[in-house]
Amino acid sequence: MLDKKMVIKKPKLIFVWTSKSRFTERDLDRYGVSYFSQKGYKCEIWSIHTDKTPKYEYTSKMYSGEMLHELGRRQYIKQVKKNRDSLFFLFSILTVKDLNVLARNKCKYILYGSLGAVRWVYLQEKKTFRRKWSEIYKEKGGVKTLVFGLHELYCKIKNKVDRLFTPKLFLPLFVVEATKRANVEYPLYMNGCKKIYIHSLDYDRFVEVERMEGKSNRKYILWIDSGWGFIGAQSIIKSYLSQDNLDMYNNREHYFKELRYLFEKMEAHYQMPVIIAGHPHTVYDRDMYDNRELYFGKTAELVKNAEFVMMNISTSMSFTLLWNKRVLMVCDDMFAKTISWREWGIPTCEMLGLVPLNWDRQEMREEPWRYLQTVDPVKRKAYLDAYVNSNIPQTKNRLIVEIVEEEIEKMWNESEIL
Repeated sequence: MLDKKMVIKKPKLIFVWTSKSRFTERDLDRYGVSYFSQKGYKCEIWSIHTDKTPKYEYTSKMYSGEMLHELGRRQYIKQVKKNRDSLFFLFSILTVKDLNVLARNKCKYILYGSLGAVRWVYLQEKKTFRRKWSEIYKEKGGVKTLVFGLHELYCKIKNKVDRLFTPKLFLPLFVVEATKRANVEYPLYMNGCKKIYIHSLDYDRFVEVERMEGKSNRKYILWIDSGWGFIGAQSIIKSYLSQDNLDMYNNREHYFKELRYLFEKMEAHYQMPVIIAGHPHTVYDRDMYDNRELYFGKTAELVKNAEFVMMNISTSMSFTLLWNKRVLMVCDDMFAKTISWREWGIPTCEMLGLVPLNWDRQEMREEPWRYLQTVDPVKRKAYLDAYVNSNIPQTKNRLIVEIVEEEIEKMWNESEIL
């Protein structure tokens, strides 16, 4: 708890959002806005459009409350000057010129690193999942291979330029990161910062559910939906698959027909219903699931109480492993062609020793329960330690925001902030 002196000196907290999509309702909890607001801090959310208007991929659950301020770059510069005494929280890396706005005004800020989705493409160290140049040439042709190469060169040069010109005297107060191995893409110019390695946001949900009293005795199978069947129209991830030129939306009738077939087979075999953990930003037509029960915002709780879990691919794999649930990974011939499956799904299955069910293969679809698996304990622990909870004792039963608040209080007491 903050003492009286701290309460008087509480700074305004400004949560700076520069993602390609808008701040969502669940981001209020995930990034501590609700928590600090309830503690009596004055909070603002700045959605910064510094280069161009973001592509708003999400279709539901966008935050539009009074704390939200949408700013262009000029407005951003002006507002920073007016709020020099505030404490800024950054949830994505600003461009150097935008970070310099904070530095020039000697603003104090905390940088949140990779706390969310796992970069599964980097799961194995001995094998890279980036396709070779020759493979790209065969698939895409010479022009697209050249574009790919130029983009790679641009990224390398930009990284070096960023390291050179990012101000060294006004680095973050500290950087919050999930695990040491989950930050492989983190900019090298932040190497000199104080870093607090905590755990993933998914582990936060695990802690919250473990704090709840009571347990459900209901038996059910859980399908964790990722919105794949709605891609092309109303889905969170349509931009990812557009890279493959795959029209998942016009294939959805086939997709849901096969998915319903899978559900019916599993329900008949195990004599229990399938219920759906819906993706928070997908607009659903429930007829696609034959009006099965569909819940939002309860995935962690549903995983804990489920008999076992089925999914295409989802960061909720973390929940499945944390509660040590059996899992059925599912794909089809079209989905297997996507970037997400090639660079996320396959590496994840290989690391965890999972054999995915492809329902377009007759020999698999008739007995899908044969591909329901329990992850080997050694592989499960390796995954959790590296990408979810880091096996850090002092963070085991605490939320990220509680640990961040404690760190702020320490600096506050030492007069390093005000």
